[in-house]
Amino acid sequence: MIRPGVVWGIARAEARLTRRLVRYWLFVVLSTLVGAINFINLWFIHHFFGANSASAAAINPRFFVGGFAANFLLVFLFGLVFLGFDVRARDKRERISEVLDALPCSNIELLLGKYVGILMPAWIAVAVISLILLGVSHLMKTPMEPLSLAAFVFVLAPPAFMFTLALVFLLSLLVRHRLVAAILSLGIVVGGFIVTLWWIPLYATPFVDVTGG
Repeated sequence: MIRPGVVWGIARAEARLTRRLVRYWLFVVLSTLVGAINFINLWFIHHFFGANSASAAAINPRFFVGGFAANFLLVFLFGLVFLGFDVRARDKRERISEVLDALPCSNIELLLGKYVGILMPAWIAVAVISLILLGVSHLMKTPMEPLSLAAFVFVLAPPAFMFTLALVFLLSLLVRHRLVAAILSLGIVVGGFIVTLWWIPLYATPFVDVTGG
């Protein structure tokens, strides 16, 4: 039987550790920059050339949430791989593995707590960055479409994060070598993105897309 209180306690501890990792903030900043550069590029084209070109006028950053989401999530999913592939090794480096092993919790409670503990700061970063993006887009007089932005935060990002992190945990258990597990996870994520982009018909993309693009 899974005890929610035990899982929540482990998740809170894991979330604190995750927020202290340099790689967490590195991927938060990097994914934001990748998405923001695309948005600013479209805003520049639309703002300065839209009056003279129908094609430029049609490129409205207000409706670019899907493009921002796909770029942001693809980079951030890489970050999730590097956050999840060495969870156990990180416990040993922090010298808390013995404490965790002594806790009166089952393996599934420990794994589920760590799973939730990594998901929480990842989703919070998405929510905060989306609010900042909404404010910046208002200042640029091209406000993001709010329902699409809400869909990105509450509908697209959570399953993408859940799938990728579960994949990393699974491969880390099946393949004992952490680096191999990380490479396999990255290969599956990138492969899914490429297949979705080039070889899957548009009507079938929701079934295989891992970024929500």
